[in-house]
Amino acid sequence: MTKTFILFAAIAAVTTPALAQDVTREDIRQDRKQVQHDEKKLDSAQKYGSDREVERRAANLADSRAQLHADHQVYRAGLYTRPAGWTDRVWVVGDRLPESYYARTYWVEPSQYDLTVVPQDEHWVRVDHDVVRIGADGTVREIRKGWFY
Repeated sequence: MTKTFILFAAIAAVTTPALAQDVTREDIRQDRKQVQHDEKKLDSAQKYGSDREVERRAANLADSRAQLHADHQVYRAGLYTRPAGWTDRVWVVGDRLPESYYARTYWVEPSQYDLTVVPQDEHWVRVDHDVVRIGADGTVREIRKGWFY
């Protein structure tokens, strides 16, 4: 029994990081719906169910919340600092980002965040909470608002 548990835990530890990178924003939406569903089921069990059912529903809700939290962390990027000298601004398609905004430190890896792969002369960059697809000259080609939390 103990050996089986240890083996299962080891497999989970190895596979979980790889799976976390495949999380899409749709997965997060589905996780939120599952949490809402489990909250309703728990509420109903508390009103009409047995103690055992309440415990089971509470455990399901805890699992759903844990899954939502884990998936949400993929889009919770680290501390963001704008390039020196620049302030908050609303960018639109066709604008040209200052060169400091598309330095390599602001590049976003498409496969890690469920973004489309772009041609070699384009890049995804982070600008505040948004992801912006830019051309080689910094011209904004596409904006995905509120991508990061």
